[in-house]
Amino acid sequence: LTFTRRAAREMLQRSRTMVSTRVGGRRVMGGTFHSVANHLLRQHAAALGLPSSFGLLDASDAADVLDLLREEHGHAQSRTRFPKKSTLLEIYSRTVNSQRRLSEVVAELFPWCEEHTEAIATLFKAYTARKKTLGVIDLDDLLLYWRALTADEVIGPRLSESFSHVLIDEYQDVNGLQVDIVRNLRRHCRELTAVGDDLQAIYGWRAASVDHILDFTVHFPDATVVTLERNYRSMQPTLDVANALAAQAARSFPKQLRTKKEGGARPELVFCRDESAQAVEVCDRVLPRREAGL
Repeated sequence: LTFTRRAAREMLQRSRTMVSTRVGGRRVMGGTFHSVANHLLRQHAAALGLPSSFGLLDASDAADVLDLLREEHGHAQSRTRFPKKSTLLEIYSRTVNSQRRLSEVVAELFPWCEEHTEAIATLFKAYTARKKTLGVIDLDDLLLYWRALTADEVIGPRLSESFSHVLIDEYQDVNGLQVDIVRNLRRHCRELTAVGDDLQAIYGWRAASVDHILDFTVHFPDATVVTLERNYRSMQPTLDVANALAAQAARSFPKQLRTKKEGGARPELVFCRDESAQAVEVCDRVLPRREAGL
């Protein structure tokens, strides 16, 4: 399991090659969280109360349905500014994936929408009902229904036992829903490998939280932590700066990056007025080196 199609393709290619040569070609299944969820949901659609050929709304489709409901409920003509479809979808997705109350999400991340919290809640209920009427689900529903499968008393253990091992890449980017899925999948069968870097957690805007990788040994107390400290991309002066920054983290997995590469200049800290000035600064440094044949 991972987060991009490109990474999924590479992981599948590598693992299938290894498995086919070592354990007689046993089947490897994988992809992004959402693609695997889509595959499993279609196998168990009836148990979930979904039509066997349910449709899938992408982000654009989901926003359009919310926009239609926004108009039907009279919010398009509201005297006070009501959130537009893109904001509504963002609020909905953040609430689902973080598994927090709508009121908390709005107050913390969308405070300009607080006066509309009750109306938004009503709209989201109508959105859920409309999807059911149309026989469709959205991308967030994929994870919700997958979690429901893993939590089911009958299907959950069978699903868990069907995977001899689970490997998850970029674990620092998982959200609360995905953590629930992983914990349920490995409730009975403990074979699990999670790869990630707590200092590369950058997807908070889509409800990911670095706390999930930092709490991995709490969720899986029998886990062994293997620290990968040898870096093959950077020179040591760059890694020295990274190590100094990492040491200031209030909470992290301790690590000291090192490399076998020799040489390299110390990084410079350059203050730029804005992104445009930053782009000019980078270009002004890259172009002369390109002309010099670097």
